[in-house]
Amino acid sequence: MRDLILEQAKINGSISKKLASYDKFLENINTEMDSAIKEQHSCNKNIELQIAQLATTLPFATNLEKVNSITTRGGKSTRDPHM
Repeated sequence: MRDLILEQAKINGSISKKLASYDKFLENINTEMDSAIKEQHSCNKNIELQIAQLATTLPFATNLEKVNSITTRGGKSTRDPHM
């Protein structure tokens, strides 16, 4: 019985060490993911700024009041009502 208890204690110790190493591994993955997400967020912000800058240089972006109708690919056309 004593041998069984000692063997179980060794197994439990081994499992505890493996779980601790898995915890460390998961913490590292979590840190890397946080870093990657922050970097992606930063890239997205830069792209949004660039798009906003480009949009201001387009001729129709500053003259929206001159747009009278929109034609879809299917050929349907919409017109704003006169006010």
